[in-house]
Amino acid sequence: MTISFWCGLAFFLFSVYFVKRSLKMLREYEPSHRWPQTQGIILSSEASHLKSYTYRVEYEYEVNQKKYRGNRFALYTLSTECIYLAETITGIKPAIIESHKALRPLPETFEQQFQSFPLKKGDHVTVYYKSQSPDEAILLPGAGPKKYSDLTLAVMALCIGVALMLGSYFGYLGK
Repeated sequence: MTISFWCGLAFFLFSVYFVKRSLKMLREYEPSHRWPQTQGIILSSEASHLKSYTYRVEYEYEVNQKKYRGNRFALYTLSTECIYLAETITGIKPAIIESHKALRPLPETFEQQFQSFPLKKGDHVTVYYKSQSPDEAILLPGAGPKKYSDLTLAVMALCIGVALMLGSYFGYLGK
């Protein structure tokens, strides 16, 4: 077996996991609108820019007289998309959105823009939680703007893995 076969196998195995994870998330997007709700309080929220623009939030909520802490804003990964979420939640369009199609945050103003983000320490928020696992909670139910992007990437990786394995098996790669 050649290195291309083993790389293909690694791609394949990783992408099978990724496909399963993506399908699980897709199945949770719509039901999350019907998750039970409770009131929570924001413990902290911050914006940062290391390799990408990110927004972190931590909140506390209570279910059946038991306190929980959460840090997931939504079921999908947040980065610069959370600027769109600010508009969704508040109806206010942050200044760094130049058009509804292009999101171009300016590095020097990113933190300044999030100074006005609506979630501040002490704010009360609606928390959506899974009834069977109240420790799994989000603030924004449903799918993000790129609902199928994870699944698309996973299927592409799956195809690459299969192509590498077949190419190696039939002698097209790694002779």
